[in-house]
Amino acid sequence: MRNTLFAAAAAATVAAALLGYLAWRLYRFESALLKRPSVSGTVLSVALSEAAESSVSATASSASHNYRRVVIEYEYMVDGHRFVGHNISNSPPLESVDAHKEPSERMSAYLRQYHSGTSVVVHYAEKSPQTSYLEIDTSGSRRFGAAALAAAVLAVVLVAWALLI
Repeated sequence: MRNTLFAAAAAATVAAALLGYLAWRLYRFESALLKRPSVSGTVLSVALSEAAESSVSATASSASHNYRRVVIEYEYMVDGHRFVGHNISNSPPLESVDAHKEPSERMSAYLRQYHSGTSVVVHYAEKSPQTSYLEIDTSGSRRFGAAALAAAVLAVVLVAWALLI
């Protein structure tokens, strides 16, 4: 049993290191997004769209899932050039149609917030101004960081347990 606990602790340590690395990389990406320049823009249209997307499972079989997403179009000007953007966020809102027969409150809130004609702040890539977002989500790195911390704590607990038996 002791060897099993040490093996599990080693696996948890590897998981903590991997998750920590991913959290760090995502943090750097999110920090770069936050430093992007921004301009005012105007929402041209917004709607909810339902579409089937295929995914491949661990058994290599293909499955189709129906998702609902916010489809948005907005315009903005950078250095006298007009651009049309479609990205609401670097982490776009998406929900399963199978789980939510009607749009959730979260999705409905996007429709209320971003109706046609609404003035918005557009964050764009300085070297590629056609790449833009209305919202920048920075919660991904915190989620990966929390998972890395949980895996590290699990590793410590497993080692302590192995030493006690």
